[in-house]
Amino acid sequence: MIRSWNGHKWADPSLPDLKRLMRHVYDHREEAAEKGRKAREHILQHFSLDKIGRKLVDEIDRIKQLLQTLSSSTINIGSNPHEL
Repeated sequence: MIRSWNGHKWADPSLPDLKRLMRHVYDHREEAAEKGRKAREHILQHFSLDKIGRKLVDEIDRIKQLLQTLSSSTINIGSNPHEL
């Protein structure tokens, strides 16, 4: 069963599946270690402080530009709504 919360999805864990996967890791330690090394490298490449900082700055700049665009194109509504 998958539950949704505020746009996020959560899966209900399966104890039998967990046991099976843990046994696989125990029986195939080198494979698990290699997967861990690859995951670590991926995190370092894509989620370093510099990368995340750059993404935050880019997003803040995008929002600032959007706000500037919206503020410069606001409609001044007078007493006559037909003047739009």
